[in-house]
This record gives sequence, C-alpha cells and structure tokens, in this order.
Amino acid sequence: MNRNIFRIPALFCFLILGEVVDAQKVILVNVNDFADNGWEKGQVNKMPSGEVSKNATDLISIVCRPKVNTPFPLRPGAVYFSLPLSELDTNLASVSIDPSLARIQLRNNAYDGVFLKDISQLKYSTYTEPSTSSGTRLPPAAPILSLQIDVNGDDKWDPIHDNNINFEPIKQPRQNTLLPTPVNFDRWQEWKAFDGFWNLTNPDPVTFPDNHFTLTQLLAADKYKDAKIINTTGGFIDGSGGIRFTVTNAYINFKGYLDAFKITTPLKVIRTPAPPGAGGGELMYDYDGLCMKIVDVPWWREPPWPLFRNPLFIAAVIAMAIAGYTMYRKTKSKFAK
Repeated sequence: MNRNIFRIPALFCFLILGEVVDAQKVILVNVNDFADNGWEKGQVNKMPSGEVSKNATDLISIVCRPKVNTPFPLRPGAVYFSLPLSELDTNLASVSIDPSLARIQLRNNAYDGVFLKDISQLKYSTYTEPSTSSGTRLPPAAPILSLQIDVNGDDKWDPIHDNNINFEPIKQPRQNTLLPTPVNFDRWQEWKAFDGFWNLTNPDPVTFPDNHFTLTQLLAADKYKDAKIINTTGGFIDGSGGIRFTVTNAYINFKGYLDAFKITTPLKVIRTPAPPGAGGGELMYDYDGLCMKIVDVPWWREPPWPLFRNPLFIAAVIAMAIAGYTMYRKTKSKFAK
C-alpha cells in the first residue's frame, strides 16, 4: 500500500491549519482600548502663522459600517478617515468643511526602538469611497504608511538628521493589470508595504537620486543599515507615534477605511507599559467597530468557524477524503484476493 497517498494530503492539511490558526496573533482594537494598544490620532492644520497640531481629531474613528464588508475573516468594523477640505462628508454629520486641513494621522507608539532590519512583515488593507470636488470625481487614493526613523542612532527624534520613510499606495505597481490605477474605489485592497516601494520625506539624492527604493535597498545603504523606528519627543508637530497612517491635503475630500495592519518583529516592544500581545512575533491589528451591538453578526463569522470556510482548508479536507477512500478500496481489494 502506498502510504504517501494519505501522508501528502495530511501534511497539506496540517500546513493549512498552521497558516490559518497559528500564523499570527490578532489584537482587537476598539474605542475602549484604543490607547492601551498604543494607538493615537491627530490632525494638523495649516494656518497663516504656520502649522498647528492637535493630538485629537473627529476625522478618524473606528466605525461599524455594514455596507462595507471588512476583509475575511475580520470582525466587522474598520478605521474611517475623512478629509473634508471643500465638501461635506455625509458619513460624518457633525463635521464641517475645513480648508485649512494639512493632514490627519493614525499613529502607534508601541514600536519605539525597533530596528527596521528586524521587521519581516508590513501589510495593511484599505477601502476607498468615491469623492468629488466642485462636481468633479477625484482619482482614488489610500492612506500612506510612514515610519519615523532614527538615522544617526542617538535615540531621539531630530528633524535635521533623522527622517520619515513613506509607502504610498498610489505610487505602487498595479495589483491588477486589468484596472487602470493601483488604488481602486469600492473594494478592499491589501498593501504589502514590506515588499513595496518607499520614499523619504527629506530626500537623500546622494543615496537615492530618484527617491525611490525598497526596504532591502534602504537597509543595504550604510547610512540607513541601523535605522530604527522612533517616537517623537519634545513637542514636535504630528504627535508621538513612530508608525503613522496619513492622509494629506493632496487627497482632497478623501473618504476611506483601513483595517488589518500586520507587523512582524522578533523584538520585545520597548514602550512601558507594553500593549497587549506586544512581545513580538506576527501581530495583526483588527479594528473592531463593536458591530455586534449594532448588527446581528452571524455565528459563522465568529471563530473558529471562518477556518472551515477557508477554500484551502476545504481543499485539504477533500484531498484527505479522496486519499482515505483510495486506501480503503486498495485494502478491500487486497483482502478480497
């Protein structure tokens, strides 16, 4: 009897189970434990006297919107970004038009001191709603992922010697060649920032003449090989968190969602007290809109049932069933003789 007939599907099923169940620790983030998980939000307005920062904003919120299905198998809910520069956002009835907005940011301060070379995954998912200005439909965009980095190794933020690296979805190659732009309206898209292209806020023409590079290329440059995420101290504009999701005033009247931020690092998080699950490893932040208080969430969306609806898991079970039946037929035939 060829036992490999059974072993191969069994191994395949084991690998799928490991991928689905044990690959990452999910940290649920809602309005009640937002700060405890290291998250903060703010906005910057451009005034005649200069930029004015606020470490609070009504333009970023964790929401429950049944009309926007979150990426499978996440809980319903996501972070909503709105930048009403010239037109009202009907999703935010209490917010007025503000043409002075320079940018809004969702930040995390729990990764201060983590070296870029020790990060092995950076992903996040976005969903962009159509927006207009003066009746003209605007091109789609998505929140920028920025990492504030300590370049000179002095463990403090210095805007002269340090920098920000930025992953901009609109500047990435198209995920689907049948679609005209990298970012598209009314669909969830996952951005693999770790493998994508980045730029520096303060260009370094000597190292990167076109200000366009991958993280591998950045870390290969001697100047940046020991760069690490650093929080802001000393009252600088843009708050403290060294990991930032930003929507700038270049994205006029932006409306969109963000969810499933994934980061992998083997290091202990330095911030004290550390947020839940901050011992390193593969983490995913799932923004929970507490929708169960608003809509009836079906039982099959709650763990562990999403596993059993995973196509790869179903394929593994079918393969095992076929292998088992094949073994049964062969064994029966052998004894029949």
